[in-house]
Amino acid sequence: MFKEAAASAEKYQHLDLASSTTNPRVGKAGLVFGLFLVLILAVLIAGPFVPAMSDYTLPLVGLLFFIGGMVAGLVSGASGRLIGKALKEGILGLAPGIPLILMAASTKHIVSTGKVVDTILFKTTALLEGTSPLAAVLIIFLLALIVEFFIASSGAKAVLMMPILLPLADLVGVTRQLTVSAYCFGDGFTNLAYPTNAILLICLGLASISYGKWMRFTARLWLVIFPLVAFFLWLGTLIGFGPF
Repeated sequence: MFKEAAASAEKYQHLDLASSTTNPRVGKAGLVFGLFLVLILAVLIAGPFVPAMSDYTLPLVGLLFFIGGMVAGLVSGASGRLIGKALKEGILGLAPGIPLILMAASTKHIVSTGKVVDTILFKTTALLEGTSPLAAVLIIFLLALIVEFFIASSGAKAVLMMPILLPLADLVGVTRQLTVSAYCFGDGFTNLAYPTNAILLICLGLASISYGKWMRFTARLWLVIFPLVAFFLWLGTLIGFGPF
């Protein structure tokens, strides 16, 4: 990322942020922003337990970040013009990722309303009938990979897939613990790659990394992950992992 970092330094040079860091009031500004981070953490923790807040957790986090940044900027003694320039640059930096995030959300809506995932599950689970335990557990892993592209939520996928997969896994001799392990393998690593993952797109936008460059970087990781997953699933089948 050296070239990208150099380009960013050149891009934001006009903001003159270096002179602001020598201001003794910057420490107070950091403390103020730290308090907002504590509030953000409190919202994230309380969100799942407070029904009235659960649907608004992410907007609240975004609002607290925005207010915290503005207040910290004012406390630091930075001019309103400098804060406005920094805000403008931040908005312009995130703007290209907004259409991608909306497209990622629309993918889930389309496949849910069109019952596309149901069709995928029906066709794929038919392959489990009469297969060996190792082949069955690998199919479960691949099925989790496919469904993850459309539904990023682990809980939503589990509710959708497990009632179908567990009885079929019992029939072909795959323990339920190994079935869940295959599902978890397929669910977790894909968060680093799928463009339908809104959080990944947001992080790439904040870091100013193109999706193509990120994929070229993570491709080497996938070349290691897939053989390891196959090995551990084979090992689990060999030792009869579970039931417990």
